Amino acid sequence: MLRTVHWAWDDIQNFRPYSPVSRTVSKHLGFDFTDGYRARKGRFAHAVKALTSVEGSFGGGWELGAAELADLFNQARAHWATDHG
Repeated sequence: MLRTVHWAWDDIQNFRPYSPVSRTVSKHLGFDFTDGYRARKGRFAHAVKALTSVEGSFGGGWELGAAELADLFNQARAHWATDHG
């Protein structure tokens, strides 16, 4: 399932750090889909969130920490999303 996926700022929200595997200190950048996106395409989002606490992920290994990166992504979304949700 490795493929390139493109989302609009109106499709994703609530960026936050999460641990992809229980009992690990590694943090990845996760997010949730908006209600509009979930209604159109996110039929598996709830199942994924039940397993990982996020509906999607940009993974780890960034130069910035996951919390700092999440703050930047949330600020960018507030600026660029048209739904302002």
